[in-house]
Amino acid sequence: MSALAKIKIKLMENYKNKLMISLFFLLSFLSYSSLASNINKAHQVSKTANKVVLFNQNNPQFKSLFQCNKSFNYNISLGGIQAGTLQRNILWQNNKAIINSKGNAKILGIGSTYTQTVNLHWSEKSQRFYTDNFSQIIKGLDSRNMKAKITDNGTFSAVILDGEKTQYTSKKNPLYDLDTLGEQLRLELIKGSNIINLYRQASDKIKHYQFKVVGKESINVKPWGKVETIRLNEIGDFGDTVLWFSPIHDYQLIKAKIDAFITPVVTLTAFNNECVQAK
Repeated sequence: MSALAKIKIKLMENYKNKLMISLFFLLSFLSYSSLASNINKAHQVSKTANKVVLFNQNNPQFKSLFQCNKSFNYNISLGGIQAGTLQRNILWQNNKAIINSKGNAKILGIGSTYTQTVNLHWSEKSQRFYTDNFSQIIKGLDSRNMKAKITDNGTFSAVILDGEKTQYTSKKNPLYDLDTLGEQLRLELIKGSNIINLYRQASDKIKHYQFKVVGKESINVKPWGKVETIRLNEIGDFGDTVLWFSPIHDYQLIKAKIDAFITPVVTLTAFNNECVQAK
């Protein structure tokens, strides 16, 4: 094999890996749409000193809002071609939630699978979400086995990546997995923030995301048809990421994409909500 052929193969492998990372980045962002409706309802129910009070243990309405079993299905496409699916199940118990996700995708002839479990909680005192711990397994492109525990109000993380232990510290900004980062992003949107800065514990570094609320935009999304949405653009290091939220779907994230040569797009296709009235 010639040196040029080896270079082309290496470039293709790097591109496929980057595409897979971008794809599962979108999948994780879509995860918080299921909790968005609960945040929006809670926002309408109670406010204290202009802060959203999501959990009031003396208010049964809050308990019923967050003691819910939910399941969501998502469609994955690349350049307009069907490439995979994602299923996500979410369970709230008081101020804590467990999110289980499982996805599969085929990119340039190579199949990959994605599974993730996240434990998170809401702090009424600090008025924000926190990641407690998460585990992630990707097989295929960009294969990894990752576990992380985040403590000290989100400022310290202990990561085990493929058996190797590493610790990270944030001076003042809480570190999130993508699911919990999405929760906090959604909350900031509802509160009316225009510029949103959040930090994620990635597999080998801390990543900074900066989102800007662009405004209203009408888009077509199957099976919902034409939907009036609110558009957010990432304006920092991941400026090719675009998110759309639908007010008529309780401000859920209905579509996300990353502008690239083969544009990855993830859309919400179905969901089920089974809430049990708290006793």
